[in-house]
Order: sequence, then C-alpha cells, then structure tokens
Amino acid sequence: MDFFARQDSARRRTTLLVVYFVIAVALIVAALNLVVALALGYTPTKTQRQRTSQYRQLEADAPRTSAIVWRSDVIAWTTGLTLLVISCGTLYRIFSLRGGGRSVATLAGGRELDPGSTEPDHRRLLNIIEEMSIASGVPMPAVFILVDEPGLNAFAAGFSPSDAAIAVTQGCLDKLTRDELQGVIAHEFSHILNGDMRLNVRLIGVLFGILMLAMIGRGLLQSLRFANTGGGSRKGKGAGGAIALIVAVGLALLLIGYIGYFFGRLIQAAVSRQRECLADAAAVQFTRNPAGIGGALKKIGAYSLGSGIVTEQATQLRHFFFAQAFTGGFSPLATHPPLQERIRALDPQWDGQFPAITLASIAGWEDNPAVPQRAFAPPPLPPAAIPTAVLLASIGAPTSAHLDRARQLLAALPPRLAAAARSPAEALSVVFALLLASDPASRNRQLDTIRVRHGQPFADAFTSFAPAAYGLAAELRLPLLDIALPALRRLPPSEISGSLETVRLLIEADGEVTLFEFMVEKALDRHVAAPARGERQGVVNFYSFGALADEIALLLSALSRVGSDSPEETSRAFAAAGARIPPLAGKLALRPADACTLAAIGGALDKLVQASPAIRKVLILAGTEAIAADGTIEPDEADLLRAVADALDCPIPPLLSAPGEG
Repeated sequence: MDFFARQDSARRRTTLLVVYFVIAVALIVAALNLVVALALGYTPTKTQRQRTSQYRQLEADAPRTSAIVWRSDVIAWTTGLTLLVISCGTLYRIFSLRGGGRSVATLAGGRELDPGSTEPDHRRLLNIIEEMSIASGVPMPAVFILVDEPGLNAFAAGFSPSDAAIAVTQGCLDKLTRDELQGVIAHEFSHILNGDMRLNVRLIGVLFGILMLAMIGRGLLQSLRFANTGGGSRKGKGAGGAIALIVAVGLALLLIGYIGYFFGRLIQAAVSRQRECLADAAAVQFTRNPAGIGGALKKIGAYSLGSGIVTEQATQLRHFFFAQAFTGGFSPLATHPPLQERIRALDPQWDGQFPAITLASIAGWEDNPAVPQRAFAPPPLPPAAIPTAVLLASIGAPTSAHLDRARQLLAALPPRLAAAARSPAEALSVVFALLLASDPASRNRQLDTIRVRHGQPFADAFTSFAPAAYGLAAELRLPLLDIALPALRRLPPSEISGSLETVRLLIEADGEVTLFEFMVEKALDRHVAAPARGERQGVVNFYSFGALADEIALLLSALSRVGSDSPEETSRAFAAAGARIPPLAGKLALRPADACTLAAIGGALDKLVQASPAIRKVLILAGTEAIAADGTIEPDEADLLRAVADALDCPIPPLLSAPGEG
C-alpha cells in the first residue's frame, strides 16, 4: 500500500466514523423520547390537577395505571434539543482544537519542549525527532512532554503535517533507551504520514458530542450536593418535588449518556486497532530495528503502570496513544491490539516473558545523548540522475537509509547555526541569513530592509551573526530551515506575519526568485504562517480534475520547462504529463513561459493541496513525467519536485548518497 493509498484508507475510515456516530445519535434520541413519553404517561394534566380534592382522594385510593404517551410536538422538541446539544458539543470541541496538534497536546496536559533545550533527556528526544523529520520530509513537529504521566506512552496529533505535534510521557524519557524511544517516535511519524491524525482529531469532537448528555446528567446530580450544603431550610413539598425531578432527569440523562459512551468506545476501537498494526510495521521499515519498538512494548508489559494514562482528558484521547491508555474493560472495545500480539508480530521468537526494568536496561543512552556537532560537509551526492521509480516509491515511505542520511546532514551543520535555529530569539536570523544574496549591492539592499523593518539593534546582531551562514553547503540549507520551524512557530502571530513579509522583500531584492527562495517562502507560509493565521489544514474541497484544470495546466507547464532545452522538448514533456491525467485528455493547454512564474505556481499549489489524495497522486505522477521525460530526474529537478510535493502534503525524503536505496 503506497502513501496515497494509505491516505485514502484513512479518509474512507471517516465513513465508518460517520456511520457509528449516526447510530449512536439515533439510539440516544430514541431513548430520550421513550423516557419523555413515559414521563408524560405518569404526569397528570392541568385538568386533572384541578379536580376536587374528594375526587383526587378517590383516585388516590384506586390502583394507579400508566401509559406511554407519544406526542408529535414533544417528540419534535426532544429530538431537536438532543441534536442541538450533541452538535454544539461536537462543534465546540473541534473548534477548541483548531490549533491542531498543539491544542490536542495541551488538552492532554502536555508542556511544550523548548526546541533549544540542552537537558540530556530532552535533547535526546529532540534529536530523534529532528532526524526523523528530515529523513521523512515531514516538517519538524512541535514536541510536548506529558510531565505528570509515569506510564510509557506517546501520541501524534494534528490536522496535517504542518500543524502536527508529538507528545511523549515522562515515563518514556525515564525508562526507554534511545533505540526504544526511536521506535516509538517512528511509530508516531507513521501516523503523520498515513493521514491518521486528522481522523483522530475529528473523533475527539464526535466523542465529546455524544457524551454531552451524560455530562449534563452528571452535572445535575452534582448540583444537588451543592444545594444540600447551602444555607436555608426551605424543604417543603414543592422543594422535594423539584429535587425528585432533578434526580430523575439527571439519572435518565446519565444512563442514556452511557449509550454514547459505549458507541464512543466502539468508534475508537474500530478506527484505531488496524492503524496501530500498520504503524508498528512502518516503524520497523523506517528504523530497520524491530528490537527498538519491540523493546518498548516489552517494557510496557513489564512495568507495573504499563502504558496507563492518569489525566482526566485521556478518555477522549485513548485512540491517539502508542499503547492502550487504560487497562481492563471489554476487550473488543480496546483501542489497540493485545500487547502480546503486537510483540510477536515484531519478534516471532519471543518467549512470552517480559524483561525486568532495571537501571542496566535503560543505561547507555546518556553516553551520547546528542547528535555529534561536527562541522563537516556530508558526502556529496553523485552526479548520476535519480531513477524516477525510486523517487516516487520514497513518497511517504522513508527507510533506514534516509534516516542515516538525515543523521549525516544534522551532524554536518555548524554548531553555531544549529543552536541559533533552535532558539526562538535567533531562528529568524537563520532564515534571513539563508536568503542573503552573493552580490554586495543586493546584500546591502537586504540589510537595509532588515534595518528598516526590524530595527537597528536586530540589524546589528544579525550583521555579526550572518557570516556563520556564508558558504553553507546547499544540501544543508533545507535541514537547517526544518529544525528552525518549531522555534519560528513560537513567535507571536503578528511577528510571524511581519517576518514573512520581510522574507518576501529579501527574496525580491535582486529582482529574481530562485528555486531555493521559492522553497523557503512556501515552507514558511505553509508550516509557520498558515497555522498562526488559524487556517484549516488538511481540508479536501476538490474531488474532480475538472475543477482544477487551470491550476493543473499551469503547474505542468512550469514543470515541463524545467528539464527541457527547446520548445519542442517542452511540448513533448507537457503532452506526456497530460497523458497521465485521462479525465483532462485534450483539455489542457501549454501556458506561455511568462505565465509560469514561481508566484503563479505557489498560487496554484494553494488550491491543488485541497484536492483528494487520489488526485494529488496523479498530479505527482504527471509532474514527475513532466520533468523526467527521459526517465530520470536530476538533483535540481528533484529539489523542485520535493518543493511541489511538500506544498501538496506529499513528503518526499532527502536524496540518498546512493540512488536506489530509497
């Protein structure tokens, strides 16, 4: 199953989510209407209450009978109010999580980790995530620690890779070796790549909505406790009747709410279990070390607290976690496969015994908790072109070879630049330094722009810092930008917006836009500015090629000109690319060169990213055909394709030293 098939699979599971949600809501509405009908059968009408006391006495002496009273107006009101409560609960929770992964991690009680932290256990975690981010082509996510959780667990959350966050418990930092922690993080990166996160965030909203009635019922019952402890002695017949009514209503809502609880658990189990097995397998492919993730799972079995989570919000988040957040209960409703089953899938020779957790079993990582910071150039990429099939197969499927390459790139970063990229106070200077022009005149204009927009003190500090970036190897620039993303996201939204405008002015200072400059601006806008603006991520608005024909024609026209030396070659490349899109056969026209600016491409990509995974897969295939009419892709062409793919949320890992290993 390739990257796009996994994305489609995650979206198809949304249908299952909707089916269970509709069933749960229908049963809740039916149960509430039944309770109301029963209550009407037992409740006297106004006319009955006006009867004489003598008649009421006679009636009291007679046997009481009741009936279920169905009234269409009452059914309509009950149904409408119930749907309103559930809908409001669902929308409230989803709206409260509009910040993506960071909102979910905060809901779980997480504390965001300073990307420049030097504490050994924090640095170890950050290094692992940085390596995997660069190796997978996924933008560096925010990192959170669940400091009050001693169990061994973790999760990834967000609407898209641009707003993703990874959270790990303190127990993971305390008890896992580096290899084991790497296996857990690789598992979570699989969820980012497979498109599981958005479905999981939606599931939080669904669960909150269908549990709203139970929460209201619990609130009514709890209000009686405060009423009883309050002052006053009014306990007349009317007060007693009111209390009885509140108790009856509260109990009814609480009991009916457990319908929602049952279906909530069912939804979590249905959505999560298969995805966890796929993520385990992907983690092994990524790290080529089944003992890593397998060792983490074995320690969960050996540890007395296991993977248990104690936060009150974990009920809503149980489907997010790496391992079962709660123990016990009805096993078919478990959100994860049995621990033993997961371990045996990774280690068929396992004897079924969980190892004891000792100091020796977690020792060793502290010998070298950080990636070595040595300033040397990584092995140069070979001049040979990259096979098209190799590059396409690597989309969303990083391997241990890509992980090794990421380690090389990180180790080659100059320590001064790497430290600045991880600091919110200096990350902006890193971005500006990467954009400095080589000719003195353009560079002076850029420095004037920085001075005017950010003030003299910032400009003076930047002038002393900038030389550290001079002569930086081309293959190190994007990894440096990637590790700067978390620090940049921590800037105030107003500062992010102003800084992006500065970036545009620096790019335009020499009158032309290079491919690297286009990649920087697009990455900052999509992965930093868009989340700060509160834009919805990962939204699919287009399911047909026809609605995107103009944008597709523009993108393929631009890509067809990249590897072509003549108008004839451009036309042939465009025709070959168009042939990859049968629904638009004969409907696409080659755009003139002056229309294929990088700015125009950026605008087209902003719309194309809203296409379904199936459409985006065809676009990547067609784009590859456009720039590789000869069947190969040159390194600079691969960089352009990576920029396009990143803008379409289709991460491509970095180029390997030896093509064919990906």
